[in-house]
Amino acid sequence: LSGSADGTVKCWALDGREGSARDRCVSRVERHEDYVTRLATPDHSASGGSGAGINSNTFASAGLGADQVFLWDVDAVVRPETTLRRAADSSSGYSAGRLAPRVLQGQASSAYALAMDASGHAVATGCATGLVRVWDARENRRARALEGHAGAVRCVSVDPTGRLCVSGSSDGTRKMWDLGQRRVGQRLAGAQ
Repeated sequence: LSGSADGTVKCWALDGREGSARDRCVSRVERHEDYVTRLATPDHSASGGSGAGINSNTFASAGLGADQVFLWDVDAVVRPETTLRRAADSSSGYSAGRLAPRVLQGQASSAYALAMDASGHAVATGCATGLVRVWDARENRRARALEGHAGAVRCVSVDPTGRLCVSGSSDGTRKMWDLGQRRVGQRLAGAQ
């Protein structure tokens, strides 16, 4: 998978050799209005690689602008020669169908960071406004906003269980969040 400045997410078939002429794009989806800043998949290695209980059929993409965080069905996206295009005649602005992603509502500003837990249920973004937003991908509710950074959040990571999140900001701070209690569990030492 790759995300691009043209707002597309592409799925690639790789033959395993670096720079091979056989590498090809098998599908392309055009859903983002601007740059795709990040992609995230569930970390299967964190669960021992067994795949048990893993929502392995999803990935997330985030981009510049409000409400530009999407959950995708991998099985639909990887079908060869699949394209979801912006459609001028659609009320939503995009053609409908199996490829329409689920919009994670509540991202009020650009997302500079994106992460998922091992199950694919917890999705976190780092915002230009200094917020960390967290969704439960199983539910269709607005994101929880975690406040505490003074600068844009440039990186986030969710632990395999989905209980903790670590974020780093351009203000030089790093924080570990307790997602169950929705608060900073610990401020992490580091270079300013």
